[in-house]
Amino acid sequence: MNKPNSISRRGFIKTLSSSALGVGALATLNQSSFAGTGKTSVGKAKNLIFMVSDGMDNGTLSAANHWLNLTENRDSNWIQLYKDRLAVRRLVETNCADSLVTDSAAASSAWGIGKRVNMRSVNVTPDGASPTPLGICAKEKGKSVGMVTTARITHATPAGFAANVPHRDMESVIAEQYLERKIDVLLGGGDEHFNPEKREDGKDLYSAFSAKGYQVLKSKEGLLNKGMSGEALLGVFSEDHIPYWIDRENIEAIGSKTPSLEEMTEVALKRLQKNPTGFFLQVEAGRVDHAGHANDAAAIVTEQLEFDRTIKLVRKFAEANPDTMVIVTTDHGTGGFMLNGADEGYQYTAERFLKLGNCKGSYTTIESHMNPKDPHGTWVRAVESVLNIQLDASEKESLMHALTLPEDKGLYSASKRIAEAIKPIAYNRFSTEWTSYNHTADVVEMAMWGPGAEELPGYIENWELHQVIRDYLAI
Repeated sequence: MNKPNSISRRGFIKTLSSSALGVGALATLNQSSFAGTGKTSVGKAKNLIFMVSDGMDNGTLSAANHWLNLTENRDSNWIQLYKDRLAVRRLVETNCADSLVTDSAAASSAWGIGKRVNMRSVNVTPDGASPTPLGICAKEKGKSVGMVTTARITHATPAGFAANVPHRDMESVIAEQYLERKIDVLLGGGDEHFNPEKREDGKDLYSAFSAKGYQVLKSKEGLLNKGMSGEALLGVFSEDHIPYWIDRENIEAIGSKTPSLEEMTEVALKRLQKNPTGFFLQVEAGRVDHAGHANDAAAIVTEQLEFDRTIKLVRKFAEANPDTMVIVTTDHGTGGFMLNGADEGYQYTAERFLKLGNCKGSYTTIESHMNPKDPHGTWVRAVESVLNIQLDASEKESLMHALTLPEDKGLYSASKRIAEAIKPIAYNRFSTEWTSYNHTADVVEMAMWGPGAEELPGYIENWELHQVIRDYLAI
């Protein structure tokens, strides 16, 4: 094994081990691979669809494929891309400017401007510059631009293609920049950043978008009945993030009014393809990441499956429009999710994993069933009801102990004590396990197909995709 200060062609390991990683240190890495070779126009595409399963560990991709193997006797649409030899498979490194482990803002900015930025920055470099994001470059060349997500539409990943702010939490500013920069289609959650009753400055962005010619829709029914026709579109379908798929599927009041990622993507494609010059569309399964942060196995598998169904829709579109390039990837891993061997011989792994399908909601739903005035009386019933299991005495004791833990609301609407309490139960019942509640430093998957995709090297860094996309679209 090489010594720590001699590994890596980029020469930053020594800096890491010296206890002081300077701001922007990783931004100055030797940029000696694909984007620095002077290679241009590896292929031309009229349209480009960039699909992101935010926070997808390799274990999440594998678990979704195993699930479909077991329940439908087929592979996932993502894996089928490889088996059909339609897509080339590439690996992508995910560092940001000031950390080996990135957040979504820095990762999306790497795609958006082709430069590494610091954590939580959106297209603002360590030296304070604000280069033009990829989506705006496409607009300047006459292409239409769309963003679709199950997170807030102003969240980090979509923002990385169209906004410039020093901190990702400036989502109300991001919403205004979308309007100023005339992003054609915006579909996701995040009412709080458009609604005058919820914005701190009281601005009515819904009216502002309408005044600029946007059709504004706020329901699944409205999207499906009115969304297919017209041009500029703003669709906001929840106050915060779009609820998890498992909750939409099991709670009628949520599912009846909330469109799926497939439905939003189909509407976006119908709108954007009207432009004879072409389009750029970003599609994000944003809540894969959130389920990873919450260590919620049923939620992360069903979120990944929703994303996978959307791949099928996009593949169908691309087959009918062969001048379309498609990129399917993730920005980083989250939680280190894995399906593990059950018992000594591993023979019960599939049996246990399939029990995950009995779950009736996310950890957010478990929390909503708990009565804070009577936690002991409702805690066990909530877990048993939502996970659809019967707890034994030791598991009930573990839950009661969890109520003594400090409350932590940092896990996307599911408290840390819920995740901590359920983790050993989920491992024993479903054979699922996690490494942390944080992002991970995985080298991530990327599937890519379209004119010239085979020209891309087998391993690239996230920031290099920016110029690759610009070359493909000639923007």
